[in-house]
Amino acid sequence: MAGSRNAESGDTSASRSAEEMCLAARSRNGWPLAAGPPTRSRCPGPHQLDDDVVPVEAVARSRRDAFEEFITGIGFPRQRVWWDDPSGFAEAVTASGPLMNIVPLVGHGALRLARTGLADVHLDRADLERLAASLGKSLELGAFGMSSGLTYVPSKFARPEELVRLGRVLAEHGAMYTTHARATPGTEPFGEAIAVCRATGVKLQFSHVALNDPKMWKRAPEVVARFHAAADRGLDVRYDVYPYHASASALTQYLPGWLRESGETGIREQLSSGRLYDRAPRELSRGLFGAIPWD
Repeated sequence: MAGSRNAESGDTSASRSAEEMCLAARSRNGWPLAAGPPTRSRCPGPHQLDDDVVPVEAVARSRRDAFEEFITGIGFPRQRVWWDDPSGFAEAVTASGPLMNIVPLVGHGALRLARTGLADVHLDRADLERLAASLGKSLELGAFGMSSGLTYVPSKFARPEELVRLGRVLAEHGAMYTTHARATPGTEPFGEAIAVCRATGVKLQFSHVALNDPKMWKRAPEVVARFHAAADRGLDVRYDVYPYHASASALTQYLPGWLRESGETGIREQLSSGRLYDRAPRELSRGLFGAIPWD
């Protein structure tokens, strides 16, 4: 289910757009595609395009261990990261024998990790410009856009102005911004994503419209209306909904941010402290991501 009005009208323009992107990939800097004709089964829809962990940004050698741990921490099998640039990543994907077409997105988490690690730090203007330059380089080398995972460390530490700056880079390249938005109560996540689109003109794919907060139950029409209103103002906004009630991720995602910013080793070390061990469950008791009731 995707698009602003597509879900209700049955229009398949979102799927066609994804397929066209897959076809265009044949001429984009050697990104690997599955063998055979580009059928719909090989051209993912907007949901499958989203990816928080594709390290299109060059992975600093000094941070490779942290990046491998980051991938494992959000539920993927640990794997060795040997590449230094997008070409190396394309080579790694080709060697794996992909079964479907690949449309690579720059992982915002990978961008931040390469510059500042997992720490909760506010980027100053110089840091932000370096991040923007790295994103621009990756887009020039064939990436189709950027994905953010704003419930994960370190992406969750990004302030709105950081997302807007990167959104401008994406818009300049005609690239897309796809976001796993913050898991905050109410309509705040939708507002933040649409605000980035409005401020920069970037193409937005919102992943996913999941109304986990009980206060938002039965308010889906209100949420959809926000996307409709944005589209009516001329913004290129789309969204998707996964077709099941449950959700899945690594358990570490639900730990407080301060506990996760030092990685798995840091989690173990901090929880060995009685004071911090008591603090963690106290904060967890406030609910999912500090606000949404667990039950």
